[in-house]
Amino acid sequence: MKLNQAVQLLRTQKYKHKIDSMSTYRSLYSFRIEHEYFEDSNGNALMCSVLPSAQKLMAQRGLLFRQTDENEWTILYDTENAGLDTESDIIEFGVLMSEPAFVFYTEWQNFNPMVAYQIDLPIGKSEVNATDVITEIGVKRSFGIPFCTIMIHLTEELWQAAKKDVPLKNTLIFKTPERFWEYVFICQNTNREISSECLKLETDKEILTFKSFERTNEFGRNAFRTVSEKAVPMRERYDIKLNLIVTHDKEQKQYLLRNIEHPIPGQFKSKADKLRQVCYF
Repeated sequence: MKLNQAVQLLRTQKYKHKIDSMSTYRSLYSFRIEHEYFEDSNGNALMCSVLPSAQKLMAQRGLLFRQTDENEWTILYDTENAGLDTESDIIEFGVLMSEPAFVFYTEWQNFNPMVAYQIDLPIGKSEVNATDVITEIGVKRSFGIPFCTIMIHLTEELWQAAKKDVPLKNTLIFKTPERFWEYVFICQNTNREISSECLKLETDKEILTFKSFERTNEFGRNAFRTVSEKAVPMRERYDIKLNLIVTHDKEQKQYLLRNIEHPIPGQFKSKADKLRQVCYF
């Protein structure tokens, strides 16, 4: 078993134990928030909590709210003392961005950080692209206020499914955009002459290749620039090794940089379709 799988299993067992210890409570409804940028989670980029306006209603209905996995939350009901108004009961949850870079690695057309958004659940599909079901509610958002409100409608369908011990569950998935990788290399030895034709950004994966280098000027210094042949889906980690080499002839090559860092969203300013990384050698 891989280390990350083992850690995830331990976390799941921890959350499950918390619910098992409450013998009269059962799951009423669950939702997950995932992000393609991270592996098997949302990377704690988003945090979810019950809004104060919903806490009173939950207390009246005998409902509890628990985090049941690293990126999963569940509403629980007391099997011995619960009743819902399936015509009007709505539980509101606030979603906060805990990581400012979220906007850089999320595929979201026309996102406006100054307005508030809303998602209404449950929905028919078990998994859905989050930005397909999110709507702008036309309210200006202040600092520290959730950027999105999740509205859980406690419908008759939801209630009946829970009583049959097959509670409804939805997964909201945020997608990542694809970007070309742009590398700029600046030589710190100003006395060294290197031809751009002799440079190559070497990869260990055939799926990622780079165009020929060209000379450019960055920060007032001579530099070399290259761009990937294809766009790459954004991820927090990549299983790709990059080395900068210079060839002196057809047979001999010299490594100038090994294990070059991958581009990081928001670190360097570049054109909209590119992720930039600046390196020195």
